[in-house]
Amino acid sequence: MAFKNAYKLVFLLALFFCEFVSYGQHYPDPPVITGVTVEPQPGAPGAVRISWIPSEDTSVTGYIIYREILNGTEPNVITEDLLATDFSYVDVNVDARIKSEKYKMASLPNGLPSSFHQTIFLQPIQYDSCSMTNTLIWNRYEGSNISFYNVYANNEDITIYDQETENDTVFVDSISAKQNIDYKIEAYGSSPFNADSTILSSTSNISSIYTEPIRSPDPSNFFINNITYDGSAATFTATIDNAADLSGHVLMVSSNETSNYKKVAFDSIITNSTIDISHSGVEQPLYYKIGAIDVCHDTVFSKAVKPIVLLSESDETDVTLNWNQSYIQSHYDESYNIIAQIDNGSPFELSQTNDTSAPFNFETHFTNNSSAEVFYFNIEAHNENLTSFSNTVLVTRKIKIAAPTAFTPNGDQKNDRFGPFINSSEPEKSYIKNAVVDDFKLIIYDKYGGVVYLSDYQYDKWDGAINNKPVTEGGYIYYLWFKTAQGKTYEKSGTINVVYP
Repeated sequence: MAFKNAYKLVFLLALFFCEFVSYGQHYPDPPVITGVTVEPQPGAPGAVRISWIPSEDTSVTGYIIYREILNGTEPNVITEDLLATDFSYVDVNVDARIKSEKYKMASLPNGLPSSFHQTIFLQPIQYDSCSMTNTLIWNRYEGSNISFYNVYANNEDITIYDQETENDTVFVDSISAKQNIDYKIEAYGSSPFNADSTILSSTSNISSIYTEPIRSPDPSNFFINNITYDGSAATFTATIDNAADLSGHVLMVSSNETSNYKKVAFDSIITNSTIDISHSGVEQPLYYKIGAIDVCHDTVFSKAVKPIVLLSESDETDVTLNWNQSYIQSHYDESYNIIAQIDNGSPFELSQTNDTSAPFNFETHFTNNSSAEVFYFNIEAHNENLTSFSNTVLVTRKIKIAAPTAFTPNGDQKNDRFGPFINSSEPEKSYIKNAVVDDFKLIIYDKYGGVVYLSDYQYDKWDGAINNKPVTEGGYIYYLWFKTAQGKTYEKSGTINVVYP
């Protein structure tokens, strides 16, 4: 029992001695950190300089610095051999250009650690080429009371940024031209331990950006150079400025030259030097513009144009062509080539004009095609370096049947026969004009309905006889049917009088 009591006494004395020693222990304050600044060093472009005010406590023999370990539970001691008179240290084993680093210090021996001070990490700059702005975002400096941030561009102080809230660390810089810009942030504040006298200054990493404005399309390099209208669809070919920063091209249409344009087609191809873009279902003359859309959704429009819509009016002797001007906003006069095609022949240039109307006489302008039935016309417009093709109109010349009302089959070689309806050697005596006949039938009836004459050969003539005997004088009914080379059929009937003078 005595042994146990002695053991307890020794334990209590030891505990009392430890409590006494602990109560009398001196813990020096940590040094006042005045900044953790990203300061490139040879071979260490993301090094961090930790600066502090040395302790005035004469018992301090040195300092120890800790760096936060992201995946660890305890901060990492990066140095513990600093002297009491030292006031800065450079950590070359980090890269504060890619993330923020945190540090705290303690005085030796047995000093309590300071709070963490965190480097300012300026994120990669967010450049908006449309608004021509650079957005800077950085983390809040921790460890001191920050009064404001200075924003530097190429080492020039461009603003003192007073954050509205404690966590407000975003600044938008408006720029005007392409340039290389190096940004950095500098924090100013005071130490929470000595707010009246200790000023903190800490600088971020440098974040660089090359700002190049978008290249908008040059109107002088963007224009419609071809329009083709086929009667139901308009197709436009445009020379584009593919050196511009584009997202595509849009075709706009309106019934009014100056307003109310609406999108009818979009083309996103921007790598070629030209684009083709179409609008179907065009039944009336409309106005068009092509817009080049840049990546900021701003649009540069071409001059307004209008597909050439060709119209025609014709009879058995004349045709008149009418069309509209195509390049309505050009400073140059528009010229027109009138292209013609006769029946199934090859197209040829019929004439040139600066007007938008042209009359033609079939016999005068087509002297070698007196029996042609079908004519095709279209217009080719030229203005500056632009070309526009109209729709093709088909003009069917009206067939003329000029049968006489009487003939005298008396053998005097004058008006002795009824016909021929087609005679290539004597076209002035042809009864069927303005057509090439492929199939033919002629029937002569007497007043009782009996067939007096029948022929399916277009060069046959009725000599006023039946069974080689002259018919009696008087009126006879003829029926004419024929089909032209274009496949159209015609019929005509009438009275032919036989007269013996």
